Amino acid sequence: MKKENIWVWLLFFLLYTNSAASQEIIAHRGFWNTEGSAQNSITALMKADSIGVYGSEVDLWISADGVPVVNHDATVILNGKQLRVEETPFNILRQLDPQAKVYYLNGDMSPGVLSTMGVSGPDYNYNVLFQRPQWVKEAHELGQKVNVWTVNRSEDIQKVIDLKVDFITTDEPVLVKEILQK
Repeated sequence: MKKENIWVWLLFFLLYTNSAASQEIIAHRGFWNTEGSAQNSITALMKADSIGVYGSEVDLWISADGVPVVNHDATVILNGKQLRVEETPFNILRQLDPQAKVYYLNGDMSPGVLSTMGVSGPDYNYNVLFQRPQWVKEAHELGQKVNVWTVNRSEDIQKVIDLKVDFITTDEPVLVKEILQK
């Protein structure tokens, strides 16, 4: 099973947001760290929705003709047939949303470079932005959104809030909500 080295975060379940908070919470693999839930499951996505987070992280595959497709598994079932996403042309996978926003995850390019690539913004491990905090401001000046992942410790959560990132991907969505509400 070949899985691309890049990860793309597609935001599901756009919800009403707290106008006092400038950051949004993204549940890493949904809200799975709770009873009756499992990572990357529909239940985890629904539970993330139920606690009012902005979205949930999911996995990305590349179709046979190079189109990004969001799907946790390497295969999909269409018309009763199991198809490998990476071996199937996108025109067969039409029911998936081709307008999904794409963020860059490798952490090695500035927002200025990303703006030439047509992506929606940086989606970096929080340590990258701790080393280059000016990239958050630069991204915003270029009209990009900034996501950080996977931020689970209170002190790191507060630091990314202070940086004014747009999205915080976490395994601890309740903790992030509590810190944002202080």
